[in-house]
Amino acid sequence: KQILGNDSLLVLVTVEIDPSDESLPFIVRDSVVFITNGNVQDVKLQSWGQNANFLGNAVLECDAQWSADLPYFLYGSILIDTLCTLQIEKIVDIFSSFETYIFVRGTLQINGEADARVVFRNERLEPEYENIPGQWGGFIFLEGSNNNLIEYTDIRNVQYGIRLGTPDTDSIPDIVLKNVRIENSAVAGIAAFNSDLLAENTLINTSTGYVVGNFAGGSYTYNHCTIANYPVAFFSGDAAFVVTDNLDLEDGSNLYNPINISLSNTIVWGNLEEEIVLNLSQPDQSNIQTRNSILKTSLDIFEGDGTFLSTETEFMQFKDIDNYDYTPDSLSPAIDN
Repeated sequence: KQILGNDSLLVLVTVEIDPSDESLPFIVRDSVVFITNGNVQDVKLQSWGQNANFLGNAVLECDAQWSADLPYFLYGSILIDTLCTLQIEKIVDIFSSFETYIFVRGTLQINGEADARVVFRNERLEPEYENIPGQWGGFIFLEGSNNNLIEYTDIRNVQYGIRLGTPDTDSIPDIVLKNVRIENSAVAGIAAFNSDLLAENTLINTSTGYVVGNFAGGSYTYNHCTIANYPVAFFSGDAAFVVTDNLDLEDGSNLYNPINISLSNTIVWGNLEEEIVLNLSQPDQSNIQTRNSILKTSLDIFEGDGTFLSTETEFMQFKDIDNYDYTPDSLSPAIDN
């Protein structure tokens, strides 16, 4: 066909890159050559590629192990079945598509290290998607799951960072979080229902809903943690920390169990006047203990040895919340306390 003067032609080019065993990202280059009235011109084409392990809509093999040889891309949900374990070694990167969940009926062990963290995040790498919540589902721990350990791991841009529903008759932690960062959740960073959880040196921040919710009983321990909600790109109307010994069910009934909460050297803060919501239907049956913590609340039940309660936003200061740096700054009352 003839293209008239001052007209244009739009060419859409798709590249299909054959997979290989190369582990590093690579560049594929080509060009489109035009000959116009005897003049040779070309348009340079460049595309980045990355080999990966692709998984989705699958039940994992028992005793599976993910290593850092290649990243993992989840295009659909996966299940760790009963009596099965998934081991994830240090430095592994996991990218997930929209509405992809990791269901755990067995055991999950993530073994990151201080200088070799494991990262779970969304599939879109453009800067505008860097901090948008709810871009993939998150972790769902089902009844019967136990002995879960997550160390030195980042979990970003999820619906649920951790959704824990593992009721039992003991107070042994069903999941242990150590040196974990959970941020940018659409529903909750942690939502736990009549379960047992231990979190140490863990940062849970930035949610369009609540940051941490402990519902319908269970035992929850937070040592050296920060629970904070300063949503910088979207609105949140929920308190950072929600605690209740009961839960209304869809059939109209109410589920109740005693709840035990322990906060030690932990900060709960945000931009609302009250960042803790407490609903105890039988307060005599539950136990709340705090020690050496800073909590944005007026609820005197959270008073404890060395614990500061305040509703003044300026009382607690962080270094740079816009860039997710929740280190207490030099004027913070957390320093040396």
